[in-house]
Amino acid sequence: MMPGSLHPQPGSGQEGAARFDLLPGFSRSHRSLQLSMALWPFAKLAYLANPLPSLFKERLFVHLLRADPGYYRLLRHAGFLLGAGHPAGDMQAPPHTLQQLSALLRYPGPARAPLEQACMLLENLTAPLPAAPAPESAEEAAVFQACAAICLDYCDSARADAALRLALQAHDYAQVLRLLAYIQADTCLALGQEEPEPEPDLQILLQREPGLPDLLGACRWQRSPGLDRFDGQSHGRAGADTGTVPARARPSGEQERIRVLAIEDNPDFAQLFGHMLEIMGCDMRLATDVSSGVALARSMVPELIFCDISLPGELDGYDFARMIRADLELLHIPLVAVSSYHSADDEERALAAGFDRVCGKPVKFADINEVLSLFNHARSHSN
Repeated sequence: MMPGSLHPQPGSGQEGAARFDLLPGFSRSHRSLQLSMALWPFAKLAYLANPLPSLFKERLFVHLLRADPGYYRLLRHAGFLLGAGHPAGDMQAPPHTLQQLSALLRYPGPARAPLEQACMLLENLTAPLPAAPAPESAEEAAVFQACAAICLDYCDSARADAALRLALQAHDYAQVLRLLAYIQADTCLALGQEEPEPEPDLQILLQREPGLPDLLGACRWQRSPGLDRFDGQSHGRAGADTGTVPARARPSGEQERIRVLAIEDNPDFAQLFGHMLEIMGCDMRLATDVSSGVALARSMVPELIFCDISLPGELDGYDFARMIRADLELLHIPLVAVSSYHSADDEERALAAGFDRVCGKPVKFADINEVLSLFNHARSHSN
């Protein structure tokens, strides 16, 4: 039994633990035993036993929890998708990869432009959608955008509801509304409660994927005053809609993405770093050594370069910086060193070689966010 968690109750916690391979998330979020037991029948009806496909339910849950002010519930349900437990309590549901989760987290936040496009797509379908659109499809992105408008009550939520009703079969529409009602109830009951500590399975997941907190932090939606209730922006870059939509559902008028070159020989770190930069509004190209990095820089002329210091071969990150600063076509590009060695002496050596800034490993979201914010500020003033 987890310290501080509720003891399983007949018909609630024990059954939930069997479905999720751990205590159900709602009982960890709601410290009142009465609230937890009262919510359990609704959880079974609207969530666990809801006939909508399990992955669709869990993906929608994660999408909407990007608006949640807390951290635990988003981590918990993202964990279900990644195999820490089971999506919507379904032991047969295949787990997501980190790349699949990253793609889900790139869906746009609630705002007028993406909601307009979502409603137009749903209103102009030639036939009703299946019970759940394919993951990462334009149709799924549109359904999720409409659900967010209904659940969070922003922009034209009435139109979103009408568009969703048109796009789905009547029984599927009813099940989606039931699921949204449960998510809202779960969120309201969790407000003001102490955030639980992650369970052991989540702690193992965080050890395996140490960048997951930053990935989740970069995708959060910020609340803003005014008519729209939400500004549709992630915490990753102030003033930019960092979400992207698959295929035809991509909104128009979004801020231009940053062309980034990264030189990194560790494939696991490179993949995680790439996911983070994508969510924060960058298009990243990767090189694994100095020679290929210089060649790629000359061919793509990036707007921003991140470079590891320890690289394979005879040349290291310091050599790369000196080569970039000696190239008349590339010397203007901001250079950021990303290294496990970031003492005062290391930073001084990096700056002397031509780097503008040093970020330590493991990389911190706040450091990268500051770099991108400074870059965007400089770019906006140069236009």
